[in-house]
Amino acid sequence: MKRKYVISFLTLLLLTQSMFAQRQMVTGTVTEDDGTTLPGVNVSILNTNIGTITGTNGEYSIEVRSPQDTLVFTFIGYVRYETMVGRRSVVDIVLNESTELLGEVLVIGYGETEKKKFTGSIASVDREQIARNPQLNAINTIQGRAAGVLV
Repeated sequence: MKRKYVISFLTLLLLTQSMFAQRQMVTGTVTEDDGTTLPGVNVSILNTNIGTITGTNGEYSIEVRSPQDTLVFTFIGYVRYETMVGRRSVVDIVLNESTELLGEVLVIGYGETEKKKFTGSIASVDREQIARNPQLNAINTIQGRAAGVLV
């Protein structure tokens, strides 16, 4: 009778170890085409709520549950990128800019929204206007350029 419990216990122990053995830590760096690191990139596991954000050097670290997990990299103004982890412990990614997506997103003082969903007033300053009168301070650059905006 004791032998049966010992075998059951050992089997349970082995199954538990194999479950934990599948979890692995994945690290990496997210960069642009020119090698510039990207801080603030969202890194998540597809179809889960598990995720993280890259640090100031574009580096991230995330624990995946299995080699079949797919990492999803998203960042405003860049093309979404997905890759399966496999047996890799280091996954370095290069994100490509998307000029189409950047034109559709508005960054506002308390978040972001799609342009078509925004119902408020919008004022913008063209980069040509900024280039004609460069300033050291960003506030001085936009001051007096957008009607009705007090800076």
